[in-house]
Amino acid sequence: MSCNYSYFAALYMKMIKALALAVLICSSTFSYSQNFIKGVITDSTQAPVSYCSMALLNAKDSSQVKGNISDSAGFYIFEKIKAGDYFIKFTAVGFKAANTATFSVDSLSQITIPTQTLKAEGVNLKEVSVAVYKPAIEFKKGMIVMNVENDIIAKGNTVLDLLRRLPGVMVDAQNNITINGAGDARFMIDDRLQSMPSSQVIDMLAGMSADNISKIELIKNPPARYDAAGTGGLINIVTKRAKVSGYNGNVALVRAWEQEHVSVRALRLIINLKA
Repeated sequence: MSCNYSYFAALYMKMIKALALAVLICSSTFSYSQNFIKGVITDSTQAPVSYCSMALLNAKDSSQVKGNISDSAGFYIFEKIKAGDYFIKFTAVGFKAANTATFSVDSLSQITIPTQTLKAEGVNLKEVSVAVYKPAIEFKKGMIVMNVENDIIAKGNTVLDLLRRLPGVMVDAQNNITINGAGDARFMIDDRLQSMPSSQVIDMLAGMSADNISKIELIKNPPARYDAAGTGGLINIVTKRAKVSGYNGNVALVRAWEQEHVSVRALRLIINLKA
Protein backbone atom coordinates (compact mmCIF):
# COMPACT_ATOMS: atom_id res chain seq x y z
CA MET A 1 0.00 0.00 0.00
CA SER A 2 2.83 2.37 0.92
CA CYS A 3 4.53 1.66 -2.42
CA ASN A 4 1.39 2.64 -4.31
CA TYR A 5 1.10 5.81 -2.24
CA SER A 6 4.68 6.80 -2.96
CA TYR A 7 4.22 6.14 -6.68
CA PHE A 8 1.11 8.30 -6.96
CA ALA A 9 2.63 11.02 -4.79
CA ALA A 10 5.67 11.18 -7.07
CA LEU A 11 3.44 11.19 -10.16
CA TYR A 12 1.35 14.00 -8.67
CA MET A 13 4.45 16.11 -8.00
CA LYS A 14 5.67 15.60 -11.58
CA MET A 15 2.30 16.75 -12.90
CA ILE A 16 2.39 19.84 -10.68
CA LYS A 17 5.89 20.73 -11.88
CA ALA A 18 4.92 20.22 -15.53
CA LEU A 19 1.84 22.40 -15.10
CA ALA A 20 3.86 25.13 -13.40
CA LEU A 21 6.43 25.06 -16.20
CA ALA A 22 3.70 25.29 -18.85
CA VAL A 23 2.12 28.28 -17.09
CA LEU A 24 5.51 29.99 -16.86
CA ILE A 25 6.23 29.44 -20.57
CA CYS A 26 2.78 30.67 -21.62
CA SER A 27 3.12 33.70 -19.35
CA SER A 28 6.53 34.58 -20.79
CA THR A 29 5.29 34.14 -24.35
CA PHE A 30 2.24 36.29 -23.68
CA SER A 31 4.34 39.01 -22.08
CA TYR A 32 6.77 39.04 -24.98
CA SER A 33 3.98 39.19 -27.52
CA GLN A 34 2.65 42.35 -25.83
CA ASN A 35 5.92 44.22 -26.31
CA PHE A 36 5.43 47.08 -28.79
CA ILE A 37 6.35 50.64 -29.75
CA LYS A 38 3.78 52.71 -31.63
CA GLY A 39 3.11 56.26 -32.72
CA VAL A 40 1.85 58.66 -35.38
CA ILE A 41 3.67 60.93 -37.82
CA THR A 42 2.23 64.27 -39.00
CA ASP A 43 3.36 67.34 -40.89
CA SER A 44 3.26 70.93 -39.62
CA THR A 45 -0.48 71.15 -40.42
CA GLN A 46 -1.15 68.02 -38.34
CA ALA A 47 -2.00 66.04 -41.49
CA PRO A 48 -0.72 62.45 -41.37
CA VAL A 49 2.49 61.64 -43.24
CA SER A 50 1.56 58.50 -45.15
CA TYR A 51 4.07 55.75 -46.01
CA CYS A 52 6.97 57.38 -44.21
CA SER A 53 10.09 55.21 -43.99
CA MET A 54 11.58 54.78 -40.55
CA ALA A 55 14.26 52.83 -38.74
CA LEU A 56 14.53 51.61 -35.18
CA LEU A 57 18.13 52.36 -34.18
CA ASN A 58 20.26 51.14 -31.31
CA ALA A 59 21.01 54.11 -29.05
CA LYS A 60 24.48 52.79 -28.27
CA ASP A 61 25.93 52.84 -31.78
CA SER A 62 23.09 54.02 -34.07
CA SER A 63 23.05 50.65 -35.84
CA GLN A 64 19.76 49.81 -37.51
CA VAL A 65 17.71 47.09 -35.83
CA LYS A 66 14.51 47.08 -37.86
CA GLY A 67 12.87 49.05 -40.65
CA ASN A 68 9.22 50.04 -40.90
CA ILE A 69 6.75 52.22 -42.79
CA SER A 70 3.72 54.20 -41.64
CA ASP A 71 0.26 53.45 -42.99
CA SER A 72 -2.10 55.83 -44.79
CA ALA A 73 -3.05 57.45 -41.46
CA GLY A 74 0.58 58.01 -40.45
CA PHE A 75 0.40 55.23 -37.84
CA TYR A 76 3.28 52.84 -37.20
CA ILE A 77 4.10 50.03 -34.80
CA PHE A 78 7.18 47.96 -33.95
CA GLU A 79 6.58 44.65 -32.18
CA LYS A 80 8.65 41.95 -30.44
CA ILE A 81 11.67 44.15 -29.81
CA LYS A 82 14.57 42.90 -27.70
CA ALA A 83 15.31 44.74 -24.46
CA GLY A 84 17.57 47.75 -24.93
CA ASP A 85 17.77 51.48 -25.56
CA TYR A 86 16.58 52.78 -28.91
CA PHE A 87 15.46 55.78 -30.95
CA ILE A 88 13.55 56.04 -34.24
CA LYS A 89 14.69 57.90 -37.35
CA PHE A 90 12.05 59.09 -39.87
CA THR A 91 12.69 59.89 -43.54
CA ALA A 92 10.14 60.94 -46.16
CA VAL A 93 10.31 62.69 -49.52
CA GLY A 94 9.86 66.44 -49.09
CA PHE A 95 10.60 66.43 -45.35
CA LYS A 96 13.65 66.83 -43.20
CA ALA A 97 14.82 63.67 -41.45
CA ALA A 98 13.88 63.58 -37.77
CA ASN A 99 14.67 61.46 -34.72
CA THR A 100 12.77 60.64 -31.54
CA ALA A 101 14.30 60.90 -28.10
CA THR A 102 15.98 57.77 -26.74
CA PHE A 103 13.70 55.31 -24.93
CA SER A 104 14.18 52.00 -23.13
CA VAL A 105 12.40 48.77 -24.03
CA ASP A 106 11.93 45.60 -21.98
CA SER A 107 9.81 42.48 -22.51
CA LEU A 108 6.72 44.17 -21.04
CA SER A 109 7.06 47.59 -22.68
CA GLN A 110 3.99 49.10 -24.33
CA ILE A 111 5.33 52.44 -25.52
CA THR A 112 3.41 55.17 -27.29
CA ILE A 113 5.79 57.69 -28.82
CA PRO A 114 4.59 61.33 -28.77
CA THR A 115 3.32 62.47 -32.16
CA GLN A 116 6.29 63.14 -34.43
CA THR A 117 5.93 66.26 -36.56
CA LEU A 118 8.07 66.40 -39.69
CA LYS A 119 9.17 69.75 -41.11
CA ALA A 120 9.01 70.44 -44.83
CA GLU A 121 12.39 70.49 -46.52
CA GLY A 122 13.12 73.90 -48.03
CA VAL A 123 14.82 74.33 -51.40
CA ASN A 124 17.94 76.48 -51.68
CA LEU A 125 17.83 77.82 -55.24
CA LYS A 126 21.53 78.76 -55.02
CA GLU A 127 22.52 75.16 -54.34
CA VAL A 128 20.35 72.91 -56.44
CA SER A 129 21.53 69.34 -56.81
CA VAL A 130 19.81 66.57 -58.68
CA ALA A 131 19.17 63.46 -56.60
CA VAL A 132 17.10 60.46 -57.52
CA TYR A 133 15.12 59.27 -54.52
CA LYS A 134 12.18 56.93 -54.83
CA PRO A 135 9.46 57.13 -52.19
CA ALA A 136 8.78 53.97 -50.21
CA ILE A 137 5.31 53.66 -51.81
CA GLU A 138 4.38 54.70 -55.34
CA PHE A 139 0.90 54.64 -56.83
CA LYS A 140 1.01 53.99 -60.55
CA LYS A 141 -1.73 53.22 -63.04
CA GLY A 142 -3.26 49.92 -61.89
CA MET A 143 -0.29 49.20 -59.64
CA ILE A 144 1.09 49.95 -56.18
CA VAL A 145 4.87 49.69 -55.83
CA MET A 146 6.87 49.35 -52.62
CA ASN A 147 10.47 50.38 -53.30
CA VAL A 148 12.67 48.32 -51.00
CA GLU A 149 16.17 48.55 -52.44
CA ASN A 150 18.29 51.28 -50.82
CA ASP A 151 15.50 52.02 -48.33
CA ILE A 152 15.66 51.62 -44.56
CA ILE A 153 12.40 49.62 -44.46
CA ALA A 154 14.13 46.38 -45.51
CA LYS A 155 16.37 45.90 -42.47
CA GLY A 156 15.22 43.24 -40.01
CA ASN A 157 12.17 42.25 -42.05
CA THR A 158 11.14 39.34 -44.22
CA VAL A 159 9.31 39.80 -47.51
CA LEU A 160 6.11 38.69 -45.78
CA ASP A 161 6.61 41.41 -43.14
CA LEU A 162 6.67 44.01 -45.92
CA LEU A 163 3.56 42.56 -47.56
CA ARG A 164 1.72 43.26 -44.31
CA ARG A 165 2.50 46.96 -44.85
CA LEU A 166 1.68 47.14 -48.56
CA PRO A 167 -1.52 49.18 -49.14
CA GLY A 168 -4.40 47.01 -50.34
CA VAL A 169 -2.88 43.77 -48.98
CA MET A 170 -4.18 42.05 -45.85
CA VAL A 171 -2.31 39.21 -44.13
CA ASP A 172 -4.21 37.44 -41.34
CA ALA A 173 -2.86 35.49 -38.36
CA GLN A 174 -2.67 32.32 -40.48
CA ASN A 175 -0.72 34.18 -43.20
CA ASN A 176 -3.65 34.04 -45.63
CA ILE A 177 -3.33 36.93 -48.08
CA THR A 178 -6.18 38.92 -49.58
CA ILE A 179 -6.03 41.86 -51.97
CA ASN A 180 -8.70 44.53 -51.38
CA GLY A 181 -10.81 41.95 -49.58
CA ALA A 182 -10.60 39.33 -52.34
CA GLY A 183 -8.71 36.08 -51.84
CA ASP A 184 -6.91 33.86 -54.32
CA ALA A 185 -3.87 36.12 -54.67
CA ARG A 186 -1.25 34.82 -57.07
CA PHE A 187 2.48 35.46 -56.96
CA MET A 188 5.18 36.23 -59.46
CA ILE A 189 8.91 36.29 -58.78
CA ASP A 190 10.84 38.44 -61.23
CA ASP A 191 7.79 38.58 -63.54
CA ARG A 192 7.41 34.79 -63.66
CA LEU A 193 4.13 33.35 -62.38
CA GLN A 194 4.75 30.75 -59.68
CA SER A 195 3.12 27.36 -60.23
CA MET A 196 3.57 26.11 -56.66
CA PRO A 197 0.62 26.48 -54.24
CA SER A 198 0.21 29.93 -52.70
CA SER A 199 0.75 28.49 -49.21
CA GLN A 200 4.23 27.31 -50.20
CA VAL A 201 5.06 30.65 -51.81
CA ILE A 202 3.98 32.42 -48.61
CA ASP A 203 6.16 30.11 -46.53
CA MET A 204 9.06 30.94 -48.83
CA LEU A 205 8.46 34.69 -48.47
CA ALA A 206 8.27 34.30 -44.69
CA GLY A 207 11.82 32.97 -44.77
CA MET A 208 13.21 35.40 -47.35
CA SER A 209 15.06 38.47 -46.11
CA ALA A 210 13.72 41.76 -47.46
CA ASP A 211 17.35 42.74 -48.08
CA ASN A 212 17.29 40.38 -51.08
CA ILE A 213 14.57 42.18 -53.00
CA SER A 214 14.40 45.36 -55.02
CA LYS A 215 10.68 46.09 -54.95
CA ILE A 216 7.20 44.61 -54.54
CA GLU A 217 4.51 45.33 -57.12
CA LEU A 218 0.80 44.90 -56.42
CA ILE A 219 -1.08 44.53 -59.71
CA LYS A 220 -4.75 45.05 -58.94
CA ASN A 221 -6.04 44.34 -62.44
CA PRO A 222 -3.90 41.55 -63.90
CA PRO A 223 -3.50 41.20 -67.68
CA ALA A 224 -6.07 39.05 -69.47
CA ARG A 225 -3.67 36.12 -69.75
CA TYR A 226 -3.90 35.65 -65.99
CA ASP A 227 -7.72 35.73 -65.80
CA ALA A 228 -7.96 31.97 -66.26
CA ALA A 229 -6.05 31.49 -63.03
CA GLY A 230 -8.99 33.00 -61.16
CA THR A 231 -6.79 35.49 -59.37
CA GLY A 232 -8.05 38.52 -57.50
CA GLY A 233 -4.69 40.20 -58.00
CA LEU A 234 -1.01 39.60 -58.60
CA ILE A 235 1.93 40.28 -56.31
CA ASN A 236 5.25 40.49 -58.14
CA ILE A 237 8.40 40.13 -56.03
CA VAL A 238 11.33 41.70 -57.88
CA THR A 239 14.63 40.44 -56.49
CA LYS A 240 18.16 41.76 -56.66
CA ARG A 241 18.87 39.19 -59.32
CA ALA A 242 22.20 37.54 -59.98
CA LYS A 243 22.69 37.14 -63.72
CA VAL A 244 25.35 34.66 -64.71
CA SER A 245 25.86 33.43 -68.31
CA GLY A 246 22.26 34.08 -69.28
CA TYR A 247 20.81 32.36 -66.21
CA ASN A 248 18.76 33.94 -63.50
CA GLY A 249 18.71 32.19 -60.15
CA ASN A 250 17.10 32.51 -56.77
CA VAL A 251 17.82 30.29 -53.81
CA ALA A 252 15.31 30.30 -50.97
CA LEU A 253 14.51 28.14 -48.02
CA VAL A 254 10.93 26.96 -48.34
CA ARG A 255 8.67 24.78 -46.31
CA ALA A 256 7.23 21.93 -48.33
CA TRP A 257 4.17 20.02 -47.31
CA GLU A 258 4.22 16.28 -47.80
CA GLN A 259 1.38 13.81 -47.43
CA GLU A 260 -0.37 13.77 -44.04
CA HIS A 261 0.40 17.56 -43.89
CA VAL A 262 3.80 16.99 -42.31
CA SER A 263 5.95 20.14 -42.44
CA VAL A 264 9.54 19.69 -43.58
CA ARG A 265 12.31 22.08 -44.56
CA ALA A 266 13.56 21.84 -48.08
CA LEU A 267 16.11 23.82 -50.03
CA ARG A 268 14.44 24.92 -53.23
CA LEU A 269 16.59 26.07 -56.12
CA ILE A 270 14.65 27.97 -58.72
CA ILE A 271 16.65 28.48 -61.89
CA ASN A 272 14.98 30.27 -64.74
CA LEU A 273 16.51 30.24 -68.20
CA LYS A 274 16.67 33.79 -69.39
CA ALA A 275 14.75 34.20 -72.62
